[in-house]
Amino acid sequence: MLKKISFPIVIALLAAGLVTGAASAKARSSGKSGEDLDPNHRMLIGQILEIGAGEFTVEALNGELHILTVTDETVYRTRNGEQPGEASFSDLEIGMYVGVYNHEDSWGGFSARLVVLLPEDFDPNRLKLLRVSGEVSMVTTGGGFFKIETRNGEKLTFTVDEHTRYADGIETLEDLEKGDRVGVIALKQENGDLLVKAVVTQKIQPREFAQTSGRLAEIAGDKITITDRRGLTHTFLLTENTIFKDRAGEVDGTGDLAIGMVLIVVHPRETEANEAKAVLVADEPVLRLKRTNGIIKSINANQLTLDANGQVMHFTIDENTRINGWNVNDLDDLEKDMRILVLYLEDENGKLIARSITGVKRFPGEE
Repeated sequence: MLKKISFPIVIALLAAGLVTGAASAKARSSGKSGEDLDPNHRMLIGQILEIGAGEFTVEALNGELHILTVTDETVYRTRNGEQPGEASFSDLEIGMYVGVYNHEDSWGGFSARLVVLLPEDFDPNRLKLLRVSGEVSMVTTGGGFFKIETRNGEKLTFTVDEHTRYADGIETLEDLEKGDRVGVIALKQENGDLLVKAVVTQKIQPREFAQTSGRLAEIAGDKITITDRRGLTHTFLLTENTIFKDRAGEVDGTGDLAIGMVLIVVHPRETEANEAKAVLVADEPVLRLKRTNGIIKSINANQLTLDANGQVMHFTIDENTRINGWNVNDLDDLEKDMRILVLYLEDENGKLIARSITGVKRFPGEE
């Protein structure tokens, strides 16, 4: 059983490991200083939905899907207690939570540079982290806070303390200036304040590409329309330069697409044409993977009955079901009245098969 890891250590791992640790690891391997590195990178925290040959799919905490390729240079780290440890691609499992530092390729795809395997007791419900970028609109060093305006016009205020980490050319709050582009990792406090865990300057050209994921809703000539998780539709223009990709290598164009497929469309971040640079197709397991949460009504070695917000659901547990969570490492740690998150598949007969069960060792009414 893994040693329990404290919540502050998880925060430090995510803030330091993903903001500065990855950059320094890359610097050591390349012999470059941090300032010389290509800063065209992203950070994400999420749950593994699928593992393929040389790549894996992660659902970020905001619900977005990301297909990440791995290379010989990908670094893997894990945490046992408070000590970092070595890991490998073979240690990744469906249902596991990871923190990933990834690099944007020239065509808009992403390759993982650092993969941090988060501990078994990692509970995303306790991680009230906000990761956002924007332009600094005000800095008040005496008050210990600054304000930014995001790309979509949202205005946010962040406070700093003695534990706030700074990177990429800034060492203190005084180094921030109005007009700077910054990326911020903040923890939402009980009173609603956003306490900065890490801030990094982004005095670089903004990322050229963005990714939008959703189910294919329509194919009309040289355009496709997808519907995202919020129910919003997005239409993209296909050209002769659009790249089509799936893991099996069977998708070469719109003729190989089918309504209902989950697609990740790579497109220029700022353009009115909304041209699709690449169309990535998720495999069938990802298409079928569903999720729900609720309270355990009953459980044994083969069957789980869940009260999912008033709906009773029955799941099959087999040797491929991964079980983890807060103080939860195996089937014996799951108990009646415990709140859990279930990732599951529905087979052709309507049978629900649990692929991952994430438990929280807390009961209704308990703090």
